[in-house]
Amino acid sequence: VAQLPDDTEAAENEAIQERAEQALRKLSAGYRKLLELYYLEGCSMEEIAKRLGYRNSDAVKATKHRCFCYIRKML
Repeated sequence: VAQLPDDTEAAENEAIQERAEQALRKLSAGYRKLLELYYLEGCSMEEIAKRLGYRNSDAVKATKHRCFCYIRKML
């Protein structure tokens, strides 16, 4: 049986979510678009490379990794 989070845990989760949203807002429009295409639209790395003008899918993967490194620093 799952337990509901207590007030402290709920407040911590809310704070983490707010910091994550702030970090996403600080990303460049291109980085946000890459993440949107991958996570929200389900595009493949190859399709993202074509749509956003990257050399290849490896360049998209490296850029996605940089996005998450930046977000992790912000959290």
